[in-house]
Amino acid sequence: MKETPVTKKIREHVLKKYGTTLHKYHGDMYGETGVADLFGTMPDGRAIYIEVKKPFTKSELNAFLKSDRYHNQRTWLEREARLGAIAMFANQVEHVDNSIALFYENLKSSIKSGVFLNLDKGTS
Repeated sequence: MKETPVTKKIREHVLKKYGTTLHKYHGDMYGETGVADLFGTMPDGRAIYIEVKKPFTKSELNAFLKSDRYHNQRTWLEREARLGAIAMFANQVEHVDNSIALFYENLKSSIKSGVFLNLDKGTS
């Protein structure tokens, strides 16, 4: 499964469940490094950013977590999270729901939220 079908599923799900339209960021050589793939505004006015990843094998995930790309994306998401946004990595619809739920739970209990890293480890 490539990233494009995952992105489509996440966009459709978030619109249906939360009423939030997620827009796709198409980076180019003039864009900022690390910007999330999807962005939108939740019904309460809070920004949401999702860096979508294809499902990884264990070795792919390990390599990704050591990469400059991961570092750049995480740095960008962490900055947005510090400003109050919901910011996450996800490769499944369930990861998005879990991250949103955890974000709002943390808000209620005054726990500072960070970037949610929800990437399944494959079996290979």
